[in-house]
Amino acid sequence: MKKVLYLTDLYYKAKGRNYYEEDIFITGILKDYFDIVLCNPRNSESYEKDVDLIVFRNTGSVSGFQDITNLSAESEIIS
Repeated sequence: MKKVLYLTDLYYKAKGRNYYEEDIFITGILKDYFDIVLCNPRNSESYEKDVDLIVFRNTGSVSGFQDITNLSAESEIIS
């Protein structure tokens, strides 16, 4: 089974939307088809080389994560 690293900030506050609810819903569906690791981008380094796909979503501006530039070259990244 393919492995997906789903990077999100479940505490990210947005006006008018509950992003954490979206992420829980989406990963709930994906888990039926993939092995899912759900974590904050700041805690992802130890998982990055072990997955087939990285989804980066609902973290606010990605520019806030410029210091996280070592995502695995072998993994595909979707944001």
